[in-house]
Amino acid sequence: MTKDSIITLSIDEAGTPPEATFLFHVMVDGTVVASNQSLSPEESKAVREIPRRYNGLFEGGCMPKLAAEKLAALGAELYGLWLAGSWEKVGSKVAFGTLRLLVIASDLPDVLNLPWELLRPPGGGFLGVDSKFSIRRFPRAGGQIPAFDGELRPRPRP
Repeated sequence: MTKDSIITLSIDEAGTPPEATFLFHVMVDGTVVASNQSLSPEESKAVREIPRRYNGLFEGGCMPKLAAEKLAALGAELYGLWLAGSWEKVGSKVAFGTLRLLVIASDLPDVLNLPWELLRPPGGGFLGVDSKFSIRRFPRAGGQIPAFDGELRPRPRP
Protein backbone atom coordinates (compact mmCIF):
# COMPACT_ATOMS: atom_id res chain seq x y z
CA MET A 1 0.00 0.00 0.00
CA THR A 2 1.42 3.37 -1.02
CA LYS A 3 1.55 6.19 1.49
CA ASP A 4 -0.35 9.36 0.63
CA SER A 5 1.75 12.41 -0.21
CA ILE A 6 1.21 15.45 1.98
CA ILE A 7 1.72 18.80 0.25
CA THR A 8 1.83 21.55 2.86
CA LEU A 9 1.42 25.23 2.07
CA SER A 10 2.40 27.08 5.24
CA ILE A 11 1.35 30.74 5.16
CA ASP A 12 2.13 33.60 7.54
CA GLU A 13 1.93 37.38 7.38
CA ALA A 14 4.58 40.08 7.71
CA GLY A 15 3.78 43.67 8.58
CA THR A 16 0.50 45.20 9.58
CA PRO A 17 -2.64 45.39 7.43
CA PRO A 18 -3.38 46.87 4.97
CA GLU A 19 0.32 46.87 3.95
CA ALA A 20 0.95 43.34 5.29
CA THR A 21 2.28 40.78 2.84
CA PHE A 22 1.97 37.02 2.87
CA LEU A 23 5.01 34.79 3.37
CA PHE A 24 4.88 31.07 2.62
CA HIS A 25 6.72 27.78 2.36
CA VAL A 26 5.81 24.72 0.31
CA MET A 27 6.67 21.24 1.58
CA VAL A 28 6.10 17.73 0.33
CA ASP A 29 6.09 15.04 3.01
CA GLY A 30 7.97 17.38 5.34
CA THR A 31 10.69 18.23 2.79
CA VAL A 32 10.85 21.92 1.87
CA VAL A 33 10.55 22.51 -1.89
CA ALA A 34 10.08 26.31 -1.75
CA SER A 35 11.17 28.35 1.25
CA ASN A 36 10.74 31.98 2.26
CA GLN A 37 8.46 32.86 -0.64
CA SER A 38 6.45 36.06 -0.48
CA LEU A 39 3.65 37.78 -2.29
CA SER A 40 4.02 41.40 -3.26
CA PRO A 41 1.87 44.01 -1.49
CA GLU A 42 -0.38 44.12 -4.58
CA GLU A 43 -0.72 40.33 -4.69
CA SER A 44 -1.43 40.24 -0.94
CA LYS A 45 -4.16 42.82 -1.41
CA ALA A 46 -5.60 40.73 -4.27
CA VAL A 47 -5.68 37.67 -1.97
CA ARG A 48 -7.76 39.64 0.53
CA GLU A 49 -10.22 40.50 -2.26
CA ILE A 50 -10.78 36.90 -3.38
CA PRO A 51 -13.46 36.08 -0.76
CA ARG A 52 -15.45 39.18 -1.74
CA ARG A 53 -15.28 38.22 -5.43
CA TYR A 54 -16.14 34.60 -4.64
CA ASN A 55 -19.15 35.52 -2.51
CA GLY A 56 -20.28 37.98 -5.18
CA LEU A 57 -20.78 35.10 -7.60
CA PHE A 58 -23.54 33.75 -5.37
CA GLU A 59 -25.07 37.03 -4.33
CA GLY A 60 -25.17 38.74 -7.70
CA GLY A 61 -27.35 36.30 -9.61
CA CYS A 62 -24.56 35.39 -12.04
CA MET A 63 -25.50 33.20 -15.02
CA PRO A 64 -24.20 29.62 -14.54
CA LYS A 65 -21.81 29.71 -17.52
CA LEU A 66 -20.36 33.07 -16.46
CA ALA A 67 -20.11 31.88 -12.84
CA ALA A 68 -18.21 28.75 -13.98
CA GLU A 69 -15.75 30.88 -15.93
CA LYS A 70 -15.22 33.16 -12.95
CA LEU A 71 -14.72 30.18 -10.61
CA ALA A 72 -12.12 28.77 -13.01
CA ALA A 73 -10.38 32.16 -13.09
CA LEU A 74 -10.32 32.31 -9.27
CA GLY A 75 -8.85 28.81 -9.15
CA ALA A 76 -6.16 29.69 -11.66
CA GLU A 77 -5.39 32.86 -9.69
CA LEU A 78 -4.99 30.90 -6.44
CA TYR A 79 -2.65 28.50 -8.21
CA GLY A 80 -0.66 31.33 -9.76
CA LEU A 81 -0.21 33.14 -6.47
CA TRP A 82 0.75 30.23 -4.26
CA LEU A 83 1.94 27.18 -6.20
CA ALA A 84 2.93 28.07 -9.76
CA GLY A 85 6.58 28.65 -8.85
CA SER A 86 6.97 25.31 -7.09
CA TRP A 87 4.44 22.99 -8.75
CA GLU A 88 7.08 21.25 -10.90
CA LYS A 89 9.18 20.53 -7.78
CA VAL A 90 6.08 19.33 -5.95
CA GLY A 91 5.25 16.99 -8.82
CA SER A 92 8.75 15.53 -8.82
CA LYS A 93 8.45 14.62 -5.11
CA VAL A 94 5.00 13.01 -5.34
CA ALA A 95 5.04 9.33 -6.25
CA PHE A 96 2.93 8.36 -9.24
CA GLY A 97 -0.43 6.91 -8.29
CA THR A 98 -0.47 8.19 -4.71
CA LEU A 99 -3.29 10.18 -3.23
CA ARG A 100 -2.38 13.77 -2.39
CA LEU A 101 -3.37 15.72 0.67
CA LEU A 102 -3.03 19.50 0.30
CA VAL A 103 -2.69 21.04 3.75
CA ILE A 104 -3.18 24.78 4.13
CA ALA A 105 -1.36 25.58 7.39
CA SER A 106 -1.96 29.09 8.69
CA ASP A 107 -3.29 30.88 11.73
CA LEU A 108 -4.76 33.61 9.51
CA PRO A 109 -8.54 33.42 8.98
CA ASP A 110 -8.17 35.34 5.69
CA VAL A 111 -6.05 32.47 4.38
CA LEU A 112 -7.99 29.57 5.83
CA ASN A 113 -11.25 30.96 4.42
CA LEU A 114 -10.01 31.17 0.83
CA PRO A 115 -11.83 28.83 -1.57
CA TRP A 116 -8.89 26.39 -1.83
CA GLU A 117 -11.13 23.77 -3.42
CA LEU A 118 -11.11 25.95 -6.54
CA LEU A 119 -7.32 25.76 -6.87
CA ARG A 120 -6.67 24.78 -10.45
CA PRO A 121 -3.29 23.71 -11.80
CA PRO A 122 -2.69 24.08 -15.55
CA GLY A 123 -4.31 21.35 -17.59
CA GLY A 124 -6.34 20.13 -14.63
CA GLY A 125 -9.65 20.72 -12.99
CA PHE A 126 -10.51 22.02 -9.56
CA LEU A 127 -8.59 20.18 -6.83
CA GLY A 128 -11.78 20.06 -4.76
CA VAL A 129 -13.34 17.59 -7.20
CA ASP A 130 -10.16 15.74 -8.20
CA SER A 131 -10.30 12.20 -6.78
CA LYS A 132 -6.52 12.20 -6.29
CA PHE A 133 -6.64 15.21 -3.93
CA SER A 134 -7.97 16.01 -0.48
CA ILE A 135 -7.72 19.47 1.03
CA ARG A 136 -7.43 20.25 4.73
CA ARG A 137 -7.06 23.48 6.60
CA PHE A 138 -4.69 23.34 9.56
CA PRO A 139 -5.07 26.39 11.84
CA ARG A 140 -1.41 26.75 12.66
CA ALA A 141 1.35 28.19 10.45
CA GLY A 142 4.28 25.90 9.84
CA GLY A 143 2.33 22.99 11.24
CA GLN A 144 2.68 19.45 10.11
CA ILE A 145 -0.15 17.00 10.40
CA PRO A 146 1.18 14.18 12.55
CA ALA A 147 1.09 10.70 11.08
CA PHE A 148 -1.76 8.64 12.49
CA ASP A 149 -0.42 5.49 14.05
CA GLY A 150 -3.26 4.73 16.41
CA GLU A 151 -6.40 2.74 16.12
CA LEU A 152 -9.80 4.19 15.28
CA ARG A 153 -12.49 3.85 17.92
CA PRO A 154 -15.41 1.63 16.92
CA ARG A 155 -18.43 3.45 15.60
CA PRO A 156 -21.43 3.95 17.89
CA ARG A 157 -23.90 1.12 18.16
CA PRO A 158 -27.45 1.71 16.99
